[in-house]
Amino acid sequence: MVAKWPGSCHDSFIFRSSALGRSLEEGVHDTEDGLLLGDSGYALRSYLMTPYIDPVLPWQKRFNRAHKKTRCLVERVIGIWKRRFHVLHSEIRMKPDRVCTIVMACAVLHNIAQERQEPDPEEDDLVELEDGEEHFPEVERDGLTARDYMAQTYFG
Repeated sequence: MVAKWPGSCHDSFIFRSSALGRSLEEGVHDTEDGLLLGDSGYALRSYLMTPYIDPVLPWQKRFNRAHKKTRCLVERVIGIWKRRFHVLHSEIRMKPDRVCTIVMACAVLHNIAQERQEPDPEEDDLVELEDGEEHFPEVERDGLTARDYMAQTYFG
């Protein structure tokens, strides 16, 4: 988790600037190490799977459905976290280093609550992801090959 960037920074910029993003970009990555999922705001890479922009084939559509369901789970967890700590709902008007400390403290406390099996705060609505997300134009050839291989192997 990285809490040092302002909310106006795009997630893909934060990821590329992170130690993990730089490490994956510089090193040789094996799918046995796992894969990351990103929305279409991220560049497709061999280690970072994004959905097909215009899926036509049945296996592409199945891949996109599975991709979306998995991302919905992540968004749901973020929603639970925000309901547990209302300070995360809006702008925190403090010095940036203080805000980083608050956000990280909320993350640690949330993990402790999960470990202790504390009940989640009440859920208002189910999280639904938008289909009309901003698309990232950069595509890595190895990323296309990796995504097609995965989609055909597991969803074909």
